[in-house]
Amino acid sequence: MNWEIAYTNDSNFVNEYTTPDEIRAAGLSVLKAHVPCCFEKELELAGFENDFYYASNILNLKKYAGTNVWYFSEFSAFEFDSIVFEGILGRADVFVNGEICRELPEGFSELRIHDGIVDGDNTVVVHFHPSDKPFSLKGLVKNAYIKRKRKCEIRNAYIRTESLDPEEESAVVRFTAEVDIRRDSVHEFQHLNCKAEIKDEKRVYASKCDLFGSKIDLTVEVPRAKLWWPKNYGRPYIYDASITVYDGGRQLDEFDVSLGIRTVWLETEITEGGGEISYISVNGKRLCLSGPAWRPADLMSFEDEERLEKVFESVTDLGCNVLYVAAGTDLNSELFYDLCDRNGIAVVREFQAEESGNNDAARAKIRATAEFLRNHPSVIAACSRSAYVPDVLKNLTPEIPFIPCIGSEGSVFDVCEHVLSMPSSSTVKKFIPRDVVWPAVYPDRGINPDYAIHSSDPFAGKFVNSDDIEAGVLRFFDKKIEKMNPFLRQSQIVQAEYLKGVIENARATKSSGNGIIWQSLSDGWPCFSDSVTDYFNVRKLSYFYVKRSQSPLVLVFTKSDERDFYELHAVNDLQYGDEITFVVKDLTESGKIVASGMAEIAPNSNTVLEKVRLDKNGFYLISWTPRTGRSITNHFFVNEGGIDYNSYTEALKKCGFYEFEGFEE
Repeated sequence: MNWEIAYTNDSNFVNEYTTPDEIRAAGLSVLKAHVPCCFEKELELAGFENDFYYASNILNLKKYAGTNVWYFSEFSAFEFDSIVFEGILGRADVFVNGEICRELPEGFSELRIHDGIVDGDNTVVVHFHPSDKPFSLKGLVKNAYIKRKRKCEIRNAYIRTESLDPEEESAVVRFTAEVDIRRDSVHEFQHLNCKAEIKDEKRVYASKCDLFGSKIDLTVEVPRAKLWWPKNYGRPYIYDASITVYDGGRQLDEFDVSLGIRTVWLETEITEGGGEISYISVNGKRLCLSGPAWRPADLMSFEDEERLEKVFESVTDLGCNVLYVAAGTDLNSELFYDLCDRNGIAVVREFQAEESGNNDAARAKIRATAEFLRNHPSVIAACSRSAYVPDVLKNLTPEIPFIPCIGSEGSVFDVCEHVLSMPSSSTVKKFIPRDVVWPAVYPDRGINPDYAIHSSDPFAGKFVNSDDIEAGVLRFFDKKIEKMNPFLRQSQIVQAEYLKGVIENARATKSSGNGIIWQSLSDGWPCFSDSVTDYFNVRKLSYFYVKRSQSPLVLVFTKSDERDFYELHAVNDLQYGDEITFVVKDLTESGKIVASGMAEIAPNSNTVLEKVRLDKNGFYLISWTPRTGRSITNHFFVNEGGIDYNSYTEALKKCGFYEFEGFEE
C-alpha cells in the first residue's frame, strides 16, 4: 500500500475528513509516508525537523502533541480482502470508504479490518487525534498491508503443553484453533480434515481428525520429550509444530509455530520462619533468574530489526536469563520473542493499564496481545497494575501465571533501584554540542540546558540525573573530580558497584522467589540513565561488572552477622556440579592471600566456602579454577565511603578490570 500523511496544527480545527479527496481538498500539508514510521520521524526524514536526538531538539516534539494527523491510502481490493495494521500508535479513528469502522484508544493497537471493503477501488483513512501528553508519538509504526482471505483459514491457534510426566519423560501437547470458511466456499469442500504435527530432527509426532464444525481440538503425545528450559537450567529446545487443514488430500491452510514443551506454575513454599514465599517453577523446578528491564531499542523507530538484534546480543553476552517487559515498552515484536524463545530467555510481560479503563476497546487490546504471546515458550508470567486484566487473560493464557508487578507487594522478583551514570565522553559528544559539552552544571548559571534535556525525564523542569549522579559520587568517593573524563568514570564506578552488589546478594541469599530484575539494559535514545550500554552500544563499566556477577558459577561475598566478617559463597546455577580451587587476594595489601582452598560444588546450589575478615575499603580479587582448568575472576570491594579515586582505579588496573569504553583522553 502507498500511504500519504496530512496534518494540521490548527488548535481550532473541528472538521473530520474521512476520504483522501476530502483531505486533499482541505489544502493541508501532505507528505509521502514511509510506513512503518511514526509521524514525528516522518517530519525529520522530510527535512522539516533536525535530528530529534541531538542537543535540545527533542523539545520540538511538544509542538506536535496537539497536531491532527491523517494517514491515507487508495487501493484496489477483492471483496474478501482485509487491511492488516500490525501497529497503530495513538488515539485514532479508522475510516474505510468514508465510513468509520474502528475507534482506537491511546497507546498501541493491532487491527485487521474487513468492514466496508468492496470489489474494486477503496480508500482508507486513519485519523490520529491530538494528545494531552507533551511527549507523545503517533502513526503507523508497524507494517500495514492488504491481506486476501483464503477460502479456508486457521484462526486463533493455540499450541501448549497439556501435561508433562518427568518420570516417563513424555508430554502431551494440545492444539486448539478455529477454522473460518469463506462464505462463497461453504459448499465447495467435500471432506474437511485436519492434522496436528510436531517434528524434531529425527521424528514426527502427529494426530488427525475429520472436521465437522469450526473448532480444532487435538492432542499429540511426545515420548522422551526434549524440554524448553531457561538459560542455565537446560537447553531451550524448540520443535517445529503445525496445524494443517485439508479437503481430502488437498491442503487448504497451515499454521506453523516454534514449540517449546514446558510447564509453568506459580507455587508457594513455607519458609523456615513460618512465612510464605511464592515462586515460578518451570518443568517442576524453581528458578533463580537475573536480568534487566527491557526497553525499546529505539524510541522513534519501531521496526529496526538490525538494532534490536544488536541490543539483544548484550542479553546473551551478559548471561541474562530473564527480561521484564514493562507496560508500553514492547510493541509485540515477533523477532524479539523468537530471540527469547531460542536463547532460553524467560520473559515476564506487564500488560498496560489503559487510561480509558475497563471497556471493550481496552479488553480487545489485551486479548490481541495475549493471543500474540501465548505460543511463545519464553513467556513465563504476566502482570498488570490493572484489576481487570487477569479476568481477560484467564481463558486466553491459562498456562501462564499472573503475578504482582515488580516493586509491588508479593512480587516474586527483587528489583533494584535506578542508579544513574554518565556514558563515555565520546558518546556524550555525539548528542551534546561540543561548545557546551562540559560542565554539566555551571557554577554561576546552574544546569547545562542540554544535559537537562537528556535526563531520564526531559520535561521535569530540573536536571534530576545531575543531582542523583553527583550525590552518588559524593557518597562513594572522598571528592568529586571536576574534569569531564574522571567524573564520568566516577559515575560509572558508582553504578557498577551498586548493580554488582544487588545482583550478587540476590543470587547468594535467594531473598525472593525467583531472583532479581535490575535497571536496565540499554537506552532507546541518547541520555544519562541507569542502563549498562548507551544508545550507541558503547558499554559502561557496569556492563562488565554485571557480566561477571551473572556468571552461572560465581564466587561472591556477602556481609556476615559478625562485625567486619564476610561470607564467601560459591553460587552455582548450572545443573551439574564441579570441583574448584579458589584464592582471594587483597590488592590493597600487595596481593596478600586472605582465603584459599578447594571445594566440591553441587548442582544448582549455594555453598558458603569461608567466613573472612575484610578491611574497610579493601579491594579483593577472587579467582577460582574449575575442573576445566580455565581460571575465572571476580572482585569484591568493601565500600565504607570516602574512597580515593586513584586508589580504586589502580586496583582495577591490577586485576584487569579497568574497562572504560569510549573515552577520549
